[in-house]
Amino acid sequence: MDRKQAILQAAIDLFAEHGFNSTSTAAVAKKAGVAEGLIFHYFKTKKKIITHILHRMIDDYMQEIVPLTQKASNGLGAIETIIRHHFRFSQHRQKEFVVLVRDLPSELMHATNADGQALSERQGAYLALMENCIERGMHDGSIKATQAPETAFIIHGMLDGMCRLTVKLGSRAPQTEQLEAQVIDFCRRSLAAEKQESRGKP
Repeated sequence: MDRKQAILQAAIDLFAEHGFNSTSTAAVAKKAGVAEGLIFHYFKTKKKIITHILHRMIDDYMQEIVPLTQKASNGLGAIETIIRHHFRFSQHRQKEFVVLVRDLPSELMHATNADGQALSERQGAYLALMENCIERGMHDGSIKATQAPETAFIIHGMLDGMCRLTVKLGSRAPQTEQLEAQVIDFCRRSLAAEKQESRGKP
């Protein structure tokens, strides 16, 4: 692990345990085993660390999910693949999800600055992927006629909202396996063309 990655991992561990605001760059440097000045060499500010974590998460997510949706047998199957991947990814990268859901500065969500624009572009790519899967499903007959942009937005909002609520509820949240099965069933019943519903799955 190089020094930049060591800083990122130390930041993720400490942010997840103590919170972004309560973690100093000195503590991150100590855990990473580097001089504190090196943090500012790579990231300029502490907020840039959390921005980097967010962008890396989305980039890794997209790099994994695009080929998986391409392998799906039809559009509905591709949507189910996205849902399954969302739950697997959020479990595998649990600390990062906790940090981003709990501590992401609100100003980073606005497209009026470079970080916000970069985030908006990444979110747009994710929504476009989901929209393309829905359109693919309507074309191949696995998804009934629907408004693809709005439907993609709703599914994205549902997945994002559940992720946030799961972090907030902690141990009181339903088990991941239960949520995944229920979300897939809900989307299948909502989206599947009649012939797909009669089969139970695409």
